[in-house]
Amino acid sequence: MFIRPVDELYPVQTYFGEKNPKYEWSIDPDNGLWIPVKTDGHGDHRGIDYACPFGTIVRAMSDGFIIRSRFEDHFNTGKGAGLYITQLVTLLGFDSWILRYSHLSASYMYPGQSIRQGQAIALSGNSGDCDSPYLHIDLMNLKGQWKDIPF
Repeated sequence: MFIRPVDELYPVQTYFGEKNPKYEWSIDPDNGLWIPVKTDGHGDHRGIDYACPFGTIVRAMSDGFIIRSRFEDHFNTGKGAGLYITQLVTLLGFDSWILRYSHLSASYMYPGQSIRQGQAIALSGNSGDCDSPYLHIDLMNLKGQWKDIPF
């Protein structure tokens, strides 16, 4: 149905339904790589966050059509999804859903474009309301109901 939007190398740092955590990046003393460290949380998380560095290739999780590719900033506060892509997908041949890839540094897509599962569509980043680079993915139906992403 869906594939991971980033390589297996990059772990999920927050799952659907968890408390919304804050992350700080720290250097792992064992290997010198930057790693995300959870600090505190609030509210319920409405998607999946992948811990990945700035500029990681993001791939389409499913076939579909691009309906938005733009920057979101709530009243110039720096809050919101930042640069994001919204993809319309049809699940099981009849039910339409919206996948959103958020906090991007670059988008290769434009509205109306058809995309294939696995196609490179963007680069991860830290635009919008986030403290460090990561990729946020959420899925909702056309009635605005959030759903966990089935893999």
